Amino acid sequence: MSPFSSNKVGREAFHRLLRDYTHYGDLEGALRRGTGMSLADLEEGWLFYLKLRVSWIPMITSVSALWFVMALIFIYGYMRKKRQAEQRLREMLEEEAREGT
Repeated sequence: MSPFSSNKVGREAFHRLLRDYTHYGDLEGALRRGTGMSLADLEEGWLFYLKLRVSWIPMITSVSALWFVMALIFIYGYMRKKRQAEQRLREMLEEEAREGT
């Protein structure tokens, strides 16, 4: 579970971190007091968050992906219908040519 999923980070934690760092001048200590995390924990959580955020799952579940897939389905359907109409026209012309002879 990511440290970012809890309420350890956010506006309030950031303000505590800044106040503590300004007062003591110790970034690692200010981070631990403000968020309860070490610098390594913060980095691990950040990397975990990035893997989720920049992975393929958000891309394929986005609205843009849905519209893209719908457009592909529409184009496929249009082309298929057009091929079927052309095939039917050829069949009709062949049938007419046979009847005319």
